[in-house]
Amino acid sequence: MMSISYVSIALGLLLLAVPGCLVFLLDRTSIPRVLMAFARMVVQLALLGLCVWGLYKFDSVWLNLLGLLLLSTVSSVVVVQRAHLRPGLMLLPVTAAHLLSVAVVGAWLLLIVLKPERPLSAQSMVPVMGVLAAHIIPAGIRALSTFYESLRGQSQPYRVQVGNGVGHWRSLRPYLRQSLLAITGSMVSSLSVIGLFALPLLFSGQLLGGVPPLQAAAVVGVLTAGCIAASLLFVLLALLFADRKVFDRRGNYTDVK
Repeated sequence: MMSISYVSIALGLLLLAVPGCLVFLLDRTSIPRVLMAFARMVVQLALLGLCVWGLYKFDSVWLNLLGLLLLSTVSSVVVVQRAHLRPGLMLLPVTAAHLLSVAVVGAWLLLIVLKPERPLSAQSMVPVMGVLAAHIIPAGIRALSTFYESLRGQSQPYRVQVGNGVGHWRSLRPYLRQSLLAITGSMVSSLSVIGLFALPLLFSGQLLGGVPPLQAAAVVGVLTAGCIAASLLFVLLALLFADRKVFDRRGNYTDVK
């Protein structure tokens, strides 16, 4: 197991002097923005480290579940804001969809696939649930924004279908297809370069933690499949949970943008 001292952290952060010098020499006007971004990163890492430290220290199942609820709420706020959706209408269904998708896929991975000695401990739940929750955010933003934007700009085909007696969800099928295509394309691209982008994060992190290389590669593959499943499940659940708020019994659409 690797340990790092405060002196080592300071020496590691000195590597930021290289891009700092380049910014100073080439574009001094961007220095305040760079410093602000760095300060936000430090604060976020400090808060994240403090929260995870608390979960690891107390290692309570109920506290872990509370942390999952908090993580889903924060992630859903980000999705709603970045997708430019109305929080009053969409925050609750998006949070429920996020929480349920992470819980279902995470439970499948922990209890059936990976099967660690203590699947409900903080050491097992935090990494798996955290990876799933983080992967859902960009996919959810892209999918929900595409769905409601296309419905907002081209709602006439839906109204015609409903007016002719076609079922509600069947009339929404073209919009749902656009939404899923918006994220499946990026998923295919990420799968084709998983060795380049997943290795520095999941794979290298496991190697630093002492996991054998072949086992680390297998875990990366399993978690990647879980992330894709959780993202697609989230989109479907979010649209399902928000349906009654977005559409009335006659199929009339309420703009959520």
